[in-house]
Amino acid sequence: MRYQDEYIIRESVSLIHAFKKHLEFINAYSLSMHLVGVIRKGWVCYRDPDNNWYHKDFYADIDDELKEKIGVDKNSGHYYVATTEFRDYYLYDLINSFRIETQEMYNAEIDEKKIKELERQWKSTITEKYNIDEHIRRFIWELEPFLDSQQYGHLRDRILELFNEQIPNNTDVYSFVYCGLSYKCLDYKYPDVIHVAIKRAVGLWGNYVHYGRDKAIRLDQKTIEIPPYVYAPGLKKCTITEISKGLFESLKDVEIIRLPKTINKIEWSFWNCRNLRSIDVAIENKNYSSLDGVLYSNDRKVLFAYPCSHGQIFEVPEGVEIIEKYAFKGCVNLEMLVLPSTIKRIKLNAFYRSLGLKKIICLCKKENFVNEGFYGEYGEVNPQWYYIS
Repeated sequence: MRYQDEYIIRESVSLIHAFKKHLEFINAYSLSMHLVGVIRKGWVCYRDPDNNWYHKDFYADIDDELKEKIGVDKNSGHYYVATTEFRDYYLYDLINSFRIETQEMYNAEIDEKKIKELERQWKSTITEKYNIDEHIRRFIWELEPFLDSQQYGHLRDRILELFNEQIPNNTDVYSFVYCGLSYKCLDYKYPDVIHVAIKRAVGLWGNYVHYGRDKAIRLDQKTIEIPPYVYAPGLKKCTITEISKGLFESLKDVEIIRLPKTINKIEWSFWNCRNLRSIDVAIENKNYSSLDGVLYSNDRKVLFAYPCSHGQIFEVPEGVEIIEKYAFKGCVNLEMLVLPSTIKRIKLNAFYRSLGLKKIICLCKKENFVNEGFYGEYGEVNPQWYYIS
């Protein structure tokens, strides 16, 4: 092992031991016991007196007894991990999430009573908000060797092994939930970007247009737009590059799905979207494109997905060579399909449960392409074929 690697391992082990001790002080019960409410107030002054304004903030903090055990940066207010100089960002964000900012003047009688009431509420709420899995995940994410795949990626498994030896847990550090969706980390390129896949929806959809500002995408929403990035706490900027299988399945009211420029892999995700009429892709995307609402590869040689409610008759454009598996899955409204002279292959179950499909007109000879679209479980789809060449 290189000397630099040995140094990184020693530093990581030291921090892991500190974090183990840290968890003895930081848990849901201790936080509820040591949380205090504080009022910060004062004038914010500018050179132009007309722009001066008063601020009055109600915020949570931990008391001096707990601060002495873990340590705190007096300048920034960040909490340390068991008196090391390694910051506990999870704890800081958790405590800071209770902050209420106002521009009202301070009233001692009213505000002191209010902060006491808020303190009681926060003590109760923090026992529900504290999540040890998230605490563990955030600590590991903040270890630079864990994120920096170019320099220290080869040590990642060893660091995880050492961590699990000291702090046995079942936390999946490669996955996280944010704003209603479950993500899987695919590639770490610290500190620039982290590539992630959206695995599944968790409860209501998060609103990715507004990045989690408490405006949930309802299951009956007409349009869903996935942005190129998500800003998860601890991971900073995450680039969304993959859409996992079944992500949009059975969103029966959605009509338009918009995908960002960063997507480079889409597993079949659109089944049973009965009113879906358009899958739009950002024009900057280098892997996928959209033509009249149908999803293709960027070079338009592969047809990936046809929206369920796109239309009854569809003519596949000239130049398309491959129709991907499940491309027309569940498209019960489709009655007639025209295949181009350029078609070379129709993959397995491409027309699974397209029960309305009655006629296929093919502009090339039968022997010139591979047709697997009706093999296996094709869902009782038996259209009449017409070959014109």
